[in-house]
Amino acid sequence: MDLTTRIQNVLYDLAQFTDHTSEEGVTRLPFTCASAQAQEFLVDYFKGIGLETLIDPTGAVYGHLPGVTGEERLYGSHYDSVRHGGAYDGTAGIVCAAEALREIINEGLRPECGISIAAWNDEEGIRFSRGFLSSRAVCEGISEKDLRSIRELATGETLEEVIRGSGGSPEEIPALAGTIRGYSSYTEAHIEQGPVLEELGLPVAVVTSVAGFRRYMCHVRGEANHAGSTPMRSRKDAFVSASRMIQYLYEQACGEEELTATVGSASVSPGAVNIIPGAVDFSLEIRSSRDEKTEVFAERILKDFDQMARDAGTSFAWEKLTETAAVAMDEGEIHILREAAERLRIPCGAMMSGAGHDAQIIGRWIPASMVFIRSIGGISHQPAERSEPADLALASLILREHMLHRR
Repeated sequence: MDLTTRIQNVLYDLAQFTDHTSEEGVTRLPFTCASAQAQEFLVDYFKGIGLETLIDPTGAVYGHLPGVTGEERLYGSHYDSVRHGGAYDGTAGIVCAAEALREIINEGLRPECGISIAAWNDEEGIRFSRGFLSSRAVCEGISEKDLRSIRELATGETLEEVIRGSGGSPEEIPALAGTIRGYSSYTEAHIEQGPVLEELGLPVAVVTSVAGFRRYMCHVRGEANHAGSTPMRSRKDAFVSASRMIQYLYEQACGEEELTATVGSASVSPGAVNIIPGAVDFSLEIRSSRDEKTEVFAERILKDFDQMARDAGTSFAWEKLTETAAVAMDEGEIHILREAAERLRIPCGAMMSGAGHDAQIIGRWIPASMVFIRSIGGISHQPAERSEPADLALASLILREHMLHRR
């Protein structure tokens, strides 16, 4: 079976581990039944390649091939998904790396350095109030306090309670802090999740940096009142006030280079057809490749929102949910990947990542790099997510070259 077919088959198999039917895409949240099934599959998959396996307390699955020099290189991506997502986000990077290593083994070659493949857990941050669980744990660490303060968004259960309820050992997680330093580098292949490579006609690209982001929850308060007997001129409609803010946000963000701003969720209260909305809560996410730019834009927008609320006779308040700094990928690792693409005669671009990735967390601790794979139609985070099998194979071949590279 050739490389392209193997990658496609494994991705298909992983997509079957979901909490919903295949017609609804892939829903594989951390510490669920689907997550546990995917873990078991990955352990068997790595063993089938000839790798030593390990599941750490965060649910990350590792496959390892020992080397002879003492150097250890790390590759991988995440295996959790968003709700009703696609079959390529995260898992493509795991499988491309694993199949690159299988190619090496099948050819009778042996990297001088040790090679580990990591399948990270909870990168998406969908179930809990904070994401990047596995990669954060091995970098800056997840403390006992974090385990009690990070909560499931739907139920309010702590991360500690959820992990223990799934049969895990959360008390072992804090000891993982800083263990990422045992690796000399980290390389992650990932689908682009955008239209740039398709527009450029390129199958892959080397990532130069990963954008940072800030996330807020915004609260607009007006006055709920009767929809029929309250004149339009007398209303303090929180929904109208919030709508003006969101439109203003969109207009301002369109005038910025390499910056995005998104309102992805909103709730209206009381939520009845015959009552003027008295309260609206909406999320706000701002991303940029430059942290200073993100900060300046956020401060200006939040200040303007407050003034807009006052002008409308409503009030405005906000709270910061989380932030992650932008990270430049390592120049040396970028050079190795670009040289690999050139040797293989693979057309390869260079671009920034607007989406967050585990490499963004790890890149603050050890040299990190990424290879983007063209997304068909620029679509991701939904069932229609696709990448060409041939493009996935090209990324895998670049990783193979990186694994064999002598520094």
